[in-house]
Amino acid sequence: PSDIVILGRARTNFDNCREELENRGILVSVARKKSFYDALEIKTIVDLLKTVDNPHQDIPLVGVMLSPIGKFDENDLGRIRMADHDGDFYDALLSYQEHGAEGETLNKVRDFLSMLSRFRSLSQRKSVHDLLWTIYLETGYYLFASGMPEGENRKMNLDLLLEESV
Repeated sequence: PSDIVILGRARTNFDNCREELENRGILVSVARKKSFYDALEIKTIVDLLKTVDNPHQDIPLVGVMLSPIGKFDENDLGRIRMADHDGDFYDALLSYQEHGAEGETLNKVRDFLSMLSRFRSLSQRKSVHDLLWTIYLETGYYLFASGMPEGENRKMNLDLLLEESV
């Protein structure tokens, strides 16, 4: 084979390995590390902030809905979309709240819209830092992320996002 892959747990001391391979005439390509904003926990919170700012953005809205914050599944999304085929997904949520069948999906919609309304209201009165901390606490996402694989790193990422918001 003409290609090989070297995997490592961390990037520490990799420069020495890369240098040694290059000295032997072996072409080396290093995979770029993921951006801070590509981390699942950060993407979820940023999607929520985008949704708080403008709930008519379908991609961040649906991202939050499918996350542990929203607790929706694909079947819920299908039911909601059926409530409004033409508008954006937020319009479909509002329509489902008005006309949806009683049950678990409607309860999720009501809870989600109530939470979103609260965060939208708080965003007018609080700093981004205070809003973020409120989101972490009220959604339980800070603790949830801490319990995920690599939880300590995820918690540090959320802490860093909070620090950067000051």
